[in-house]
Formats: sequence, C-alpha cells, structure tokens
Amino acid sequence: MSYHLIPPSLPGHPDCQTIRIIYHIPPGVQGPGHPNPGMKFIAPDFPMHCYLPNTEKGREVLRLLIEAWDRQLLFPLVPSRCPGVPDSVSSSRIPHKTEFGSNVTGKGFPDPRYLDSVLRQLKDWGVAGG
Repeated sequence: MSYHLIPPSLPGHPDCQTIRIIYHIPPGVQGPGHPNPGMKFIAPDFPMHCYLPNTEKGREVLRLLIEAWDRQLLFPLVPSRCPGVPDSVSSSRIPHKTEFGSNVTGKGFPDPRYLDSVLRQLKDWGVAGG
C-alpha cells in the first residue's frame, strides 16, 4: 500500500487536494491462515487506485485504512468454487472509491455519506479512531 497527494480536487471537495492510495497485491502462493495454504491465488483487481479528499476526515479514513492494511483486514482471500481456478483476493470487504473525477459507477465522488460509512465499517472490523 502506498499513498500520495495529487493536486486535482474530487467532485464535492473543491478546496483540497486528493489522496491517492495504490494497493499492490501480486498473485502468489497462500500461506498459513489462508483458505488453502500452498495453493496459488490471483489478485485480478490489483494494483487498485483509490481516492479520498485531503480533509481532516479523509486523513482519518486513510490512517484507519493503513491500520486495517497492516492487520491484513482489507482484502481477504476468497476460495474458488470452480475446480482448477485459483482462489482470489477480494476487494469488496471495505468499499473504496476507485473512480476519479465523477461518480458514474457509484465508486466515485461526490458521495457525502462515504467517509462516515467507511469509518463505521472499519469500526465494525475493530479498526477505530480514538
């Protein structure tokens, strides 16, 4: 996981820069604690670029996402239901905004409830600010 600021603003947040998060998960072999240790897995959605407004609440979400990443809570391995198809990394546990500059797919901004929703979901996973 890496992150940095980019100058353009997100829709709905015109007066601040944007935090771009890049999650890097290469395909590999499952280890202890995974569904099928020793078997291969794929990561079809990665690298994944995500966006947050560089506001106080956006920075709090980033801090908690870093904690969740470090605790390996964000992207679980999902066992395949098809023989011969590797298990895969799921990107659906915590929603991320992956669309920059619009909200055509629902994965972008503006979305006035997004930051509070992510904070609640992270809290449900035991990751909470304090």
